[in-house]
Amino acid sequence: MNQFIEKNRKMLKAYCLVARIIGWALILGGFVWFLSVVAGPSSVVVNATDGEAEIATILYAASSLVFDFFFPGLVAFGIAAFIECLLQTEYKPGLMLRNARAFLFAYAFFLIGAVSFKSTYCVLLLEGFSYSHLLFIQSLLLPPTAKVLVLIGLGQILKRILPIIEESKTLV
Repeated sequence: MNQFIEKNRKMLKAYCLVARIIGWALILGGFVWFLSVVAGPSSVVVNATDGEAEIATILYAASSLVFDFFFPGLVAFGIAAFIECLLQTEYKPGLMLRNARAFLFAYAFFLIGAVSFKSTYCVLLLEGFSYSHLLFIQSLLLPPTAKVLVLIGLGQILKRILPIIEESKTLV
């Protein structure tokens, strides 16, 4: 592993920098996007009163901010911290890396909750359940389900690989 790291040190440093840039772009860009959606003239819900449309727009923007910008930005910071852990010989995992597993599991848990809420809301919005609605709801369920499985898998990988990396650094 040390040979691989030494051979690819420049590439890993570039990946670390890119992960941090992506993390900041997602988080800062998410807040800009949120403010532009909330302050913009458009509404997410059609055929609703002004109050309902405003609330729906704010809920949509907030959930998108959290699940599409903020959490993925924090995952990018976690990747950067992991690469930094690999590059430095005397590196002690920081708060982000020590708690990355719990963060990934929390992200998966909240993603399940958000998907459950959105799919239930869509079923109620479509006035009941029928098999034709499954095509619509399927697009809400399958991609987040894949994300949840990937997040849980990454959490399990981190649980097993971080102690090995820390032990190998103490042996060097």
